[in-house]
Amino acid sequence: MAVATFDTGFDAGLRLSNPTPVSGDGCGSGVATGDVNADGNADILMGCYNDDTGAPDAGNIVLFTRNTANTGFDAAVEIANPTPVTSDYCGWAIASSDVNGD
Repeated sequence: MAVATFDTGFDAGLRLSNPTPVSGDGCGSGVATGDVNADGNADILMGCYNDDTGAPDAGNIVLFTRNTANTGFDAAVEIANPTPVTSDYCGWAIASSDVNGD
């Protein structure tokens, strides 16, 4: 089971993991932060480039949004590769940015 651990500054060794882990899914290879849901709190995106949902090694991304109190994270949400093809490796490298100016 692949598990990525991030130091969030709130809890020592807080573990954020793929909600559907599979050995060799490559989670944590790409990590980015940003306010994904426009609530003013930084969220975490974690790539899982070898995830096999849709096709072998198609990859996906797992999103961890900050909770309302800004003391931890809500349940992880998997963002599937929208057009999975074998060996896409979606999530190998990821970035976050405000692309629509909100």
